[in-house]
Amino acid sequence: MTDANAIHDLFGSFRAEWLRDDIYKLFSEPAYFAHLTGNKSCVLVGGRGSGKTTALRCLSYEGQLALGRQIWNSPSHVGVYYKVNTNIVTAFDGPELSLEEWRRLFGHFLNLTVCEELAKYVSWYIAKNESCNAKDISFERVSMALGLGRLENLSDLIDGIADASADLELYINNLGGDRPTISQLQSPITQFLLQLKNLDGHEGVGFHIIFDEYENLLDYQQQVVNTLIKHSGDNCYFKIGVRELGWRVHTTLNENESLISPADYELIRIEDRIGADFDKFARSVCESRLQSNETTIGGHLALDQLLPSLSTLEEAERLGVGKRVVQLREEIKEKQGGNGVAQSQHDFALYVFSELNRGMLTQPSLIWRRMQSEIPLL
Repeated sequence: MTDANAIHDLFGSFRAEWLRDDIYKLFSEPAYFAHLTGNKSCVLVGGRGSGKTTALRCLSYEGQLALGRQIWNSPSHVGVYYKVNTNIVTAFDGPELSLEEWRRLFGHFLNLTVCEELAKYVSWYIAKNESCNAKDISFERVSMALGLGRLENLSDLIDGIADASADLELYINNLGGDRPTISQLQSPITQFLLQLKNLDGHEGVGFHIIFDEYENLLDYQQQVVNTLIKHSGDNCYFKIGVRELGWRVHTTLNENESLISPADYELIRIEDRIGADFDKFARSVCESRLQSNETTIGGHLALDQLLPSLSTLEEAERLGVGKRVVQLREEIKEKQGGNGVAQSQHDFALYVFSELNRGMLTQPSLIWRRMQSEIPLL
């Protein structure tokens, strides 16, 4: 017998965060995924539970590894993933500082965040490839662009970014003491990506900077990120995940400059891209989850076995429609006896009829007249 708890684990987690590492094992590639992997900036738009986070995380280098699609000596692209945290980004706001100062501080935060993810990738890549040569990468130039001084190796750079991030967090939450050194927006990111062309196997690799839950950014913060997208370099592409209506601001820090599709990015609306193929895609997602957990659920179980098709009347019976019309049947019996047409109708027919005629309950004669006719209710 199928374990109900196992089935719940497979289908009860509609948020990608709840799946943890299983998010990759249960991934079914949607039709639009090939558009995300290209070397161009994209904005992925969809409602809650539409699969944005799953797709974007599978685009990251960790996701590509889990899916078995990464070529270690010459990757086609490298994605670094960042989920916008409301608690963090809303801290960059308040009457204590001017909007211009908040923009500068938030720009420095973005520089640190993206460079930290890139540095983690390099560390991870070197660990996976013992023969990898990173001696031609100038980590010193990256650290100087971030305002961290001259840090000559990757380990020191990672530590320096962590320290600078902690200093920035303490400063914006207390706004006391010495203001940290602020890096110029995008400059450290551009410098790091330029240096990564010197990493073995990465000469022509496109780096995908992935921002998920873009709607959590404040309006001015969306302007800052829009500026990064507008002026990204030749090996840098942004992948944005956002809910419907969550991308509120399309201008950059230059109010006269806006992001325009398709010149600056490709707009991918999940609803439009899946469209008529949704039933097929949904079935493939469910089937893959069942197949990946055959041991847990006691052998192979097809979707049609788990969710057998029911007629409308069968579904109504299972939902207890009979209990809803007990009183109505009693009233019909009193009016018609046991031989009327309405008395012989299915419980669901009587329930629908009563709901449609709810507004006429103060005039029961109209209901009984209809019921006494020879025309079936459904």
